[in-house]
Amino acid sequence: MPARPARRALSPAEIVTAYLDARNRELMDAVITTAAWVARADGKVDPAERSMLIEVLGNSGLLSLFSREEIMDAFERRVRQLRTRGGAKHAFDSLERLAGRSPSRIVIEAGESVARADGRLDARELRILDLIRLALAARHGPGIADEDEELRDGSGNGLQDARASHGRRAAQEGLAG
Repeated sequence: MPARPARRALSPAEIVTAYLDARNRELMDAVITTAAWVARADGKVDPAERSMLIEVLGNSGLLSLFSREEIMDAFERRVRQLRTRGGAKHAFDSLERLAGRSPSRIVIEAGESVARADGRLDARELRILDLIRLALAARHGPGIADEDEELRDGSGNGLQDARASHGRRAAQEGLAG
């Protein structure tokens, strides 16, 4: 059997670069997840909400790391995923990875900006923002499997149970701005 070529060890700079790339992708995924969840909460995704996502990513510096096409493709995929069974739970779980970390503030601000983008704040958008805050504040605890069906359609009807199971912190904070 032929010998495999020896793997070259990564330099410290390559390790740091790979780590930062993974963190940037994780943050990008969280911002896109939040934007998609908030945008579709009122039943339709407004073009102003898509534009706001691009603006938020530009202001955060992430737009320079990913193309607009990559961002919009990921956004549309997430919107479709949120319409499926288990989509809200998957979104919640993916946001929990940032719980308690400093990038979570960027994610919340992105959601708030997208909610305001079409000129009106819908009660369903506010409920989803509460749930996003819960996900980002959660460290450990049960998921939202029981509430997923109600949350998938943006109605927010299982939110009281989610608040009870994950704490009341986000519900008390309100929408900044």
